[in-house]
Amino acid sequence: MIVDQVKTLGTDLIAILPGKSEDGPPASAMGIVITTLKYDDALALKETKNVPNVKAVAAYSK
Repeated sequence: MIVDQVKTLGTDLIAILPGKSEDGPPASAMGIVITTLKYDDALALKETKNVPNVKAVAAYSK
């Protein structure tokens, strides 16, 4: 059921998570809190001059 719901989101979505991962899931997926991404980063992604093909940005914080 969850996989079907995710599939309906489409193939043009990108999720950006903080932290670096050489192999495996990002650190935040393992419960490690990383605060390197800020709300200003989301605002910068909305700027056409920075990322011309982005149509929308949704930021969230735990």
